[in-house]
Amino acid sequence: MTESVGKVFGAYAEVLKSLQVDAGGTLPGNMGGKKYITAKDIADEVKKKFVEHGLIMIPNETIESESVQTGSDGRRTSFITVRGEYRIVHVQDASELTITGVGGGLATGTAVAPNIASTFALKNALQRAFLISENAVEEAALKETNAVAATPPEKRAEVTAAASAAAEVAPLKKAIAQKLGIKAAAGIIAKGNEYFNTENADSWKDDAEKLAGWAKHLETGEVA
Repeated sequence: MTESVGKVFGAYAEVLKSLQVDAGGTLPGNMGGKKYITAKDIADEVKKKFVEHGLIMIPNETIESESVQTGSDGRRTSFITVRGEYRIVHVQDASELTITGVGGGLATGTAVAPNIASTFALKNALQRAFLISENAVEEAALKETNAVAATPPEKRAEVTAAASAAAEVAPLKKAIAQKLGIKAAAGIIAKGNEYFNTENADSWKDDAEKLAGWAKHLETGEVA
C-alpha cells in the first residue's frame, strides 16, 4: 500500500516555484549603498503565497543568549540571540514541516532587542527555506574572500587584523551615534572632527582606541 504524501509538501513546492522577492531596501552609504531584501519584503511575499496555497505558520521562538550592559547613566545596552522554529501547516490535512532560523538584536536604552532578534530569526528561516538570496551580502562575502585569496601569505595576517579591527570599530561608532542622537553615516564625521579638534577624519574614524575614548566620554563625562 502506498502512503499518501501530506499536502504541505506539494504546497511548499508551489511556493518555492513561484516565489519572487525583489530587493526593496537600500543599505546606508557606509555599508555600500546597495539594494537588499528587507524582512518586510520577504514576509509580505511569503504571506501572499501561503494564503494562495492554504498554508499557515506557527512560530515558536526562544532566547538563546542575552548580554546586558548598564552604563553610568542607567541606560542598558542589550544584545539578544533568538532561535526560532516555525511550523508550516497545511489547513486541509494538517500535515506540517518545520523550518528554523537564528537572529541577533542589539538595542540601547530600549526594550526592542528581542523584537529585532525575532525579526532576523524569521527572515533567516524564510530565506533558507525558500532559497531567497541577497546579492549585496553575497557580493560583499565574495569580495572579502577574493581579496584574501589574492593576497600573498605574508599579507593575510594583515587582512585578518584589518577585518578584526573593523568589527571592533563598527559597534563603537554605532554606540557613539546613538548617544549623540544622530545617524552614523550622516553626522558622526562632523561631530568626530569637532571632538578630536581636526578636519581629517582619517586620523580617528578607524582608530578603535580613540573611538573607545570618545564613547567613554559620552558615557561618563571623562575626558579621554
